[in-house]
Amino acid sequence: MALIVAAFIQAAATIVDPDLSIDANAIESPMWVPSHMAFSVAYTLVLLGLIAMYVRHANRLGVLGESGVVLALVGSTLTVSVSMLVGAVLPLLAPQAPGLTRSLQFFEPGR
Repeated sequence: MALIVAAFIQAAATIVDPDLSIDANAIESPMWVPSHMAFSVAYTLVLLGLIAMYVRHANRLGVLGESGVVLALVGSTLTVSVSMLVGAVLPLLAPQAPGLTRSLQFFEPGR
């Protein structure tokens, strides 16, 4: 159930999330913090869902399955922390560092 709820929260957050690659001032958008906090909530639910799924299916998982669960847990944990930092800290840093949002464009995929 947690994974299903997380999917809906993430979909809603993705729809309203301002995009830095399109608008360098997206951090100033009123939807910046709520969308990234929603991502944090969604991935926290993903963590709970992955743990529940592991507990339910642990006896059927082999080494590859357990490795997948561990990697998914690590990835989801990193995503929660990055979403919290980007949503809460970046808006506080942006006014003191005007070039910060331009430098973030270098971290886009494919660059």
